[in-house]
Amino acid sequence: MIRNLFPLFILAAATALGAEPVSVRFTLAGKNAAKGTLTLTPTMGPGAPLRIPCCSGEMSALLPPNSAWGLQPQLEGAWAAKEVVIVPDRPSVHQVKLWPVAHVQGRIQVEKDSQSPPHTLAIDLLDAPSRKSGIAPGNSIVCPVEGDTTFRCDLPALRLDLRFTANGYVPVQLWDVELRPEAARDVGAIVLRRGASVSGWIENGGGAATVAVVHAVAGGGATGERVARPVSTAKALKNGFFQLAAVPPGQYVVRVDRPGYASEVAGPIRVYGGGETRLGKPIVLRPPINVTLSVAPATDWHGEPWTLWIAKASPLSGGFDAGPLFRGRTTEGRIVLRAQSAGRFSVDVFDSTGNPLKSEHFGVEGAADAEHDVRVDVLRIGGTVLLGDAPFETTLWFGGRYGVPHAAMRSDTKGKFHGVLPNDGEWRVTAAVDGEDVETVASVHAHDEEANVDVRLPDNRLGGVVVDEKGNPVASAEVTLVTAYAANTHRSGPNGEFSFRCLEDGNLSLSANIRRNEKLLASEAVTVTISANSVPPPVQLILHEGQRLSGTVKSIHGVIAGAAVTAVPLLDSTTAATATTDLEGHFTVFLPNDATRAYVTVRAPGHALRVFDVALPDHGLGFNVPLAGGTLDLVFPKDAARRNVVLLLFQDERPLPLPEVARWAMTHGTPPTDVGIHAADMAPAQYRACIGFQQSIRRDQLPRWIESARCVTGALAPSGTLRLDIPSPPAE
Repeated sequence: MIRNLFPLFILAAATALGAEPVSVRFTLAGKNAAKGTLTLTPTMGPGAPLRIPCCSGEMSALLPPNSAWGLQPQLEGAWAAKEVVIVPDRPSVHQVKLWPVAHVQGRIQVEKDSQSPPHTLAIDLLDAPSRKSGIAPGNSIVCPVEGDTTFRCDLPALRLDLRFTANGYVPVQLWDVELRPEAARDVGAIVLRRGASVSGWIENGGGAATVAVVHAVAGGGATGERVARPVSTAKALKNGFFQLAAVPPGQYVVRVDRPGYASEVAGPIRVYGGGETRLGKPIVLRPPINVTLSVAPATDWHGEPWTLWIAKASPLSGGFDAGPLFRGRTTEGRIVLRAQSAGRFSVDVFDSTGNPLKSEHFGVEGAADAEHDVRVDVLRIGGTVLLGDAPFETTLWFGGRYGVPHAAMRSDTKGKFHGVLPNDGEWRVTAAVDGEDVETVASVHAHDEEANVDVRLPDNRLGGVVVDEKGNPVASAEVTLVTAYAANTHRSGPNGEFSFRCLEDGNLSLSANIRRNEKLLASEAVTVTISANSVPPPVQLILHEGQRLSGTVKSIHGVIAGAAVTAVPLLDSTTAATATTDLEGHFTVFLPNDATRAYVTVRAPGHALRVFDVALPDHGLGFNVPLAGGTLDLVFPKDAARRNVVLLLFQDERPLPLPEVARWAMTHGTPPTDVGIHAADMAPAQYRACIGFQQSIRRDQLPRWIESARCVTGALAPSGTLRLDIPSPPAE
């Protein structure tokens, strides 16, 4: 489904409607007398903070409905936590909990006396895994460090775990610290070491588990993934906590080994030059599992054993990119993978001629679901290939040359071919024409387990040249052709030339781009009409230097390093730009010079996915992403795979590219399927999904397309779940 949706998502644009503000009244829960202010800061966009005097009289504010605000109390006489306030669409009351005040004091000691101690020390307030205080995660107190290296801070009077952090140093953790009202707790010397670290929890590891931070390296063999020598190792504490110090900057996974249990790998994580990277979820150790796969029927259509390629999802990417875990023939349609850990697996089933006829993903959590059955149905087909009106000898790949499933078939001099497919329906077909791959779509209709199919290829050609602003030809430029059904890309030749064969009647779009010295050169999109009665003239695509879009990704807790940013200009071309934020949360991308707007999708680890509408040109923008997200379930209709069906998704009326949602879902361990997409940590927002037929690729015709489409909408709340059952497309 996803591969059919790329061409149109970059064209989607809509205008958000305003709404009347609603009243939010704040009340206090606690016996302590307090005074001070409550500061509200918008979490999902720019805006000035709002300060409310506390704590006598009525405390209220008029806020936009369905918005989120960061609440930061500044009080004397009591302590209150930072939290996120979700504004409903009607007047509401929000309760602020108060705790008695306690005091923590101590002194800083750096590992090397020659180093100057930090001027501030942050104390993170943490719940032990078995105890809940009611304080939201992420609350931290910043303490000034005096000239004699001592510090003193006000904290809530509770029993907490305390984590002491300073920029550029490895955090120090104290466990089960009891803080009494109006009393001072001396924690002694906090010894700080320079460098970066990784920490987390093992739910059932105790002190018997060994933890390692390693680079993941793709490879083959029986293990499916080999890993480099550990960068750092440590033993987990009895309470399950682990911390690994002296970790160089880079991208890693965390591997946990314990006798009698399967190895578990968590990640990916990115470590920067200072501070600590923490795993968001505890690691759960499980006994090893024997995974059994059975294929029915037990042999292929030639009576030969099936060949299976089995892979396990990589913790580094969420995809099946680590090479085969198993590659070989079945015995009576069955194989057993021994001593496996829980996770997601993929299986591709090949017949004896090398065609992958079936592909499935399945999850294994334990012995109860360790047996998986695969059913391979076979439909015999035959037909004729025509280039124009003449029979054509060539190779066909039903499902695409590199698709899974696919079936290769060879036509003879009369254009006749035969073979098998796993099912009927609409099939993308790749054919070799004069050394070039061309694509079309064939409708396969079964009758008594057989089907007759004619594949017709238009005998035409569209050519052109890519040049720079001075008219010089540009080699190796990426030339993209977008039709109503697909997007194809070729590279320009040594003299800037390019061509596309076998194009069906209708409108199409051509554009080109190339990156030089980290800058983008891109052409405007050129629309061409293909018809049986005319030959289009050569197309000239002129490259222009792109414009720069820069910004900073942050949340209410500060800047975010390692966030993935995708900027899609509102153009008829398919040019998009990607970047990853640096240590200060900054990024820079280059977009076509004629773009006036762009939609920027931010995928920030530990936060919620958010789309921003940006007017161009602009530099130095702040992109505030929310901490609290919900789960979005997109359920596709059964007929969504038809060749010209298109699905558009909107987040608060901003187009949200489905490939971005698919990547986000994969990093959360739930890859997209033909049934739909299950994506966690999506920003609280109003979502709309529209399905229809792609009759034009021009952006100025998009509003009319949306009017003819069928749409479903819903609101996603923080920590909530929104299911959008996408209806069947309207009649063509």
